[in-house]
Amino acid sequence: MYQIKQSPEEFIVVEKNDIIPKESGRYNVCRLTKKDMNTMDAIRDIAKRLHIPEKRIGFAGTKDKIAKTEQYITIDAKHNTSIISDKYNVESLGYLDEPLTLGMLQGNSFKILIRNLEQAPVFIDEVPNLFGEQRFSENNAVIGKMLIKGRYEEAVQELEAQNANLGSKENPMQRIQSMSRRDLRLFIHSYQSLIWNTSVHRMLQKGIRKEEIPLVGFGTRLHDYPIVKEILNEQQITERDFINRQIPFLSSEGDMRRMFLTIKDLSIGQLQEDDINQGKKKCEISFTLSKGSYATVVISYVCGEQAQLARHCEIPF
Repeated sequence: MYQIKQSPEEFIVVEKNDIIPKESGRYNVCRLTKKDMNTMDAIRDIAKRLHIPEKRIGFAGTKDKIAKTEQYITIDAKHNTSIISDKYNVESLGYLDEPLTLGMLQGNSFKILIRNLEQAPVFIDEVPNLFGEQRFSENNAVIGKMLIKGRYEEAVQELEAQNANLGSKENPMQRIQSMSRRDLRLFIHSYQSLIWNTSVHRMLQKGIRKEEIPLVGFGTRLHDYPIVKEILNEQQITERDFINRQIPFLSSEGDMRRMFLTIKDLSIGQLQEDDINQGKKKCEISFTLSKGSYATVVISYVCGEQAQLARHCEIPF
């Protein structure tokens, strides 16, 4: 089986964005360059250094931990934004009138070294737009379902098993509400993503192709998507369950997501001897993806090993 991310320098990600910094504005727009650190951990550390809440730092998308990445963030202009640490640098580029929020990017460009190969990757124009393994880490989808169903005590127990910092409050809901809103929303998104992947997987098995598939929420209409409805029934979930009256910010209206993604500017280098894995080959590959799409999914397909994605394409609980 192929291997990636043997070191951060072998997985390079550059965020593509059309922002144009100004000479003045309410928010300082910065380039965040990091290595071997995920975006949220970098944001937390920056917030701690600046003595501000995490929510005051805006960003358009999260990037991998075991990687060398470049992306944009925004911080209130009144703060000093020149920061250098062992794992990341923050460089001021100018100003914006509005902060960056999730989704405010065009996409990402990737340069990846693939190791442990027996044959060269193949050129492919498009692949199913599946959510990658980064979306599901640990039991995120399980926790997401618990939150959607209002099973807060179970969610707290699961979070404690992951060593999450939930404070010392006695009431399970209060302990959950003490967590970062961003972190809590990620659990909901993880469960929605698993439903989406499962829907696409079953559609492909039946030879069904559609332009878009719903990412289920309280605003979703499923008349034209019987397979998605079937999965919700199996999960004993309805669209209305995504309305959370007790913790309103966890409500999710849902969205639509393209069933297939187009791989842009795909370039595959020559096979070379793998200096780490004896008798195997290595190859550098580069491409660009639209926002919300996963390079790890593309790698699985171009290497002909998409079967490994199956564990995130059926709900096991």
